[in-house]
Amino acid sequence: MVEPGVYRHYKDNLYRVLFTATWADYERPEPDDDVLIYWDGAKLGAACNHRKPSWPIMTVRWSGNPCEPPDEACVSAGDAVVIYVGLYGMGRLSARTEIEFTQKLDLGIERFRPVGP
Repeated sequence: MVEPGVYRHYKDNLYRVLFTATWADYERPEPDDDVLIYWDGAKLGAACNHRKPSWPIMTVRWSGNPCEPPDEACVSAGDAVVIYVGLYGMGRLSARTEIEFTQKLDLGIERFRPVGP
């Protein structure tokens, strides 16, 4: 499980993980789609922007890579989604699956590695 804190991307930028939410939609977002984060009374949820949940909190940009099932980085209902902000530039709010956030790249390089609280 990804915990809140500061992470370094393999391309050297820093990001702060804010929280994880549960994907609650039947649709898979494409890169750069807007994703709504909302409170459903019991936990934080995430869904494509068209869903219009009753308690929206924020809109973030989907940063996951494009995928075709059965790619494990594809998001499905019930999956954990990491919400994070870039600590550079304009500080874009982003989301991607927890699986993709934690996966290792070629040569065993971590996509994101924790560097601080």
